[in-house]
Amino acid sequence: MMEFDEALERLLGRIETLGAITDTPGSLTRTFLSPANLRAARQVMAWMEDAGMAVAHDVGGTVRGVLDGRSKIEDRRS
Repeated sequence: MMEFDEALERLLGRIETLGAITDTPGSLTRTFLSPANLRAARQVMAWMEDAGMAVAHDVGGTVRGVLDGRSKIEDRRS
């Protein structure tokens, strides 16, 4: 299990990564479905996939991740 300090550093790193994705250098601008918005969505989706989630990105810009906990429970039973 990840230690608190390690999890905090990972979180802060991800915040910095997302904050650097912008349409306007020098400020944070990500308007609806802009190139930066789409890049940020792809980054979040990659993190979700790395965590084992099933990920979807719909035409309205919504990113959805689902972690199927049942498969983990079934794996432990066998």
